[in-house]
Amino acid sequence: MPVSVQNQKSCQTQAGRTVGQEIVTVEGVSGPVADAVRDAWHRDNVVQCGYCQPGQTLAAIALLDSNASPDDATLGRWMNGNLCRCGTYQRIRSAVHDAATTLASGDRPAALIAPAAPEPPPLTDGPVLPSVSPAAKWHSCAWLYPNPPLNCSWPFWRSSERGKDRG
Repeated sequence: MPVSVQNQKSCQTQAGRTVGQEIVTVEGVSGPVADAVRDAWHRDNVVQCGYCQPGQTLAAIALLDSNASPDDATLGRWMNGNLCRCGTYQRIRSAVHDAATTLASGDRPAALIAPAAPEPPPLTDGPVLPSVSPAAKWHSCAWLYPNPPLNCSWPFWRSSERGKDRG
């Protein structure tokens, strides 16, 4: 019996309804359709803030899995409900059509693999700030001073080294 693949929005699906079912997230989806969609997303510069990308990407992959050449009306119905805070709907629509064209041509883009992040250069050539005592609770003075002065403006500084609160 073939497995039915459906695009479900996680925000609208009760966890109990997924027991015993396979769940594929944007991090785990793979294959030629996923590669074509990711490549089109990259080429068409779709991503801005990233808020909607997991849902948009998975919806586009599910659409192209079920309909290799969707028209605009089908694409609009399928992608409906995936809200984009940046308003890149036209770029998304274009990227889905580009991915469909890539798949129809038989081209198989390589999987996108992010390069290793470069080591950031130091912010200053000056001395490095002292490390914070692990016993100190985080606040605005703790990152700067391992033992904040008595006049520190944050009332919630606590140090187990001194055993008392300071304010």
